[in-house]
Amino acid sequence: SACERATEWQRALALFATIGRTYLQATTISNNAAISACGKGSRWQGALALLTVMGGANLEPNTISYNGTISACGKGAEWQMALAVLAALGWASPKADTISHNAAISACEKGNGWQMALVLLVTMDAAAARPDNISYSAAISACEKGAQW
Repeated sequence: SACERATEWQRALALFATIGRTYLQATTISNNAAISACGKGSRWQGALALLTVMGGANLEPNTISYNGTISACGKGAEWQMALAVLAALGWASPKADTISHNAAISACEKGNGWQMALVLLVTMDAAAARPDNISYSAAISACEKGAQW
């Protein structure tokens, strides 16, 4: 978490990798911290890999795991991958929430996917996620970036 705040994603991943070589065990919380650090460093591939590995390590990803990965994909301008993670969250045990959708809308904004940002916004209620100011602001910004005002 400290490495994340200092945008030291490389150090965070190195520390995370040493967990397996010690008497300590990775937890969902430690994985989420590493996913978040990847997001801060725009390392969406690392975040996606950590999310994927969680299942194989008998760790249950939670909404924070998915949201962090969606956000990391957005910061890497990989809005299609962010949408794939959001779709996977729809099938997972934790369900997508407002934060999940906001992260995906923001990813669409950064990747010039204004049409999908609007689709996500209007379908949030059907997904039991209530749009908030962040939802609307990100969708408006996506339209502005796509010259759709």
